[in-house]
Amino acid sequence: MNKSLFAEISIFVFLFIIGHGNLFAGQPLKSQLAFADSLFKSGNYYQAITEYKRYLFFDEDSSAAGYCFSQIAESYKAGGFYEKAENNFREAMKFEKSINAQKTTEVDLIRTMILSRKTNCALNELDTFENKFGDSLIADYWRGWTYLLNNQPELASFYFNESLAGKEISERLNKIISDEYPLFNIKLMSYILPGSGQIYTGHYFSGAVSFAWNALFGYMTVKAFQDRRIVEGLLIGDLLWLRFYKGNIQNAERFAKEKNIKLVNQLIENLQNNYKGKKP
Repeated sequence: MNKSLFAEISIFVFLFIIGHGNLFAGQPLKSQLAFADSLFKSGNYYQAITEYKRYLFFDEDSSAAGYCFSQIAESYKAGGFYEKAENNFREAMKFEKSINAQKTTEVDLIRTMILSRKTNCALNELDTFENKFGDSLIADYWRGWTYLLNNQPELASFYFNESLAGKEISERLNKIISDEYPLFNIKLMSYILPGSGQIYTGHYFSGAVSFAWNALFGYMTVKAFQDRRIVEGLLIGDLLWLRFYKGNIQNAERFAKEKNIKLVNQLIENLQNNYKGKKP
């Protein structure tokens, strides 16, 4: 074979590859998409992302771009890469043509924000969603989830109740709210009797120790003033008694908040495992 003929054949093969790149992607476009879907369904999210991106590269008319970007986003979301998931949901929204597809993708974006605890961003996006699509029921349902994962059960219960789909969760939240430790009452108990607020929340040893220290330093402070040891009384009262007195109030409030958060987290875990409705 002479050099001229070899050069012509090489040019022909090169042009053929350029003009028919889809044939060398491994499989036709539909099969490529099906392969990516099978990887996604089997939980091979990293490989699925690669195949969806490969499909987008060869999909010249972007016929399934919205779907592919959504699947890429879901793959990143499944792996905990929420920022990348959000970016790809936003890309998907650029290609969605129908109203229903746009609503679905925007809700998926909001769900990702809720999971990543971007409370303010999720609430702002929900306001945009409601103004754009006029669907307050869906917006209120996801507002409920936003506040629930942000440990704000009262607001979560309100918005779940406003939505038709979240009334069951609202009822369960109301039960938790009724079982919560009342912060004001616990602080008041601690003001009156140091250590009592901690004991009320189940921290018996901490409460007993707090009571003992307050009783001791309170006695020493009063005794110093009775004996006209004014400077000593001021020092003991300011550096020791007041320190333990304030600490008793702060600890009681902290313990109560921790207990209340635990109640909400138990509900969240139960919903994640057993709730049949839509979740973030």
